[in-house]
Amino acid sequence: MAEFLGEVRSAHPEAVALANAMVTIVPGLPAGRIVEVAGKIDSRMIVVGSRGRTGLDAILLGSVAERVVQLSRVPVVVVKASPPENTA
Repeated sequence: MAEFLGEVRSAHPEAVALANAMVTIVPGLPAGRIVEVAGKIDSRMIVVGSRGRTGLDAILLGSVAERVVQLSRVPVVVVKASPPENTA
């Protein structure tokens, strides 16, 4: 993740917000830990990705992004993943 963030920073030096972006790995259940860490570092916003699962997958697997939205006291931006390319 740190390597990816470095590549994004290099590709977009004009994006000032990237200078403050951090990679942090913490153990625990994802949604609660994301909100907890955001509170500890006094984040003003949480950006979280979503695969956009629906139906039975969403019921069985749940949605970390949805739970973060429910738990967070700061704004949350959910970024939907691009659909997979058709390789057929």
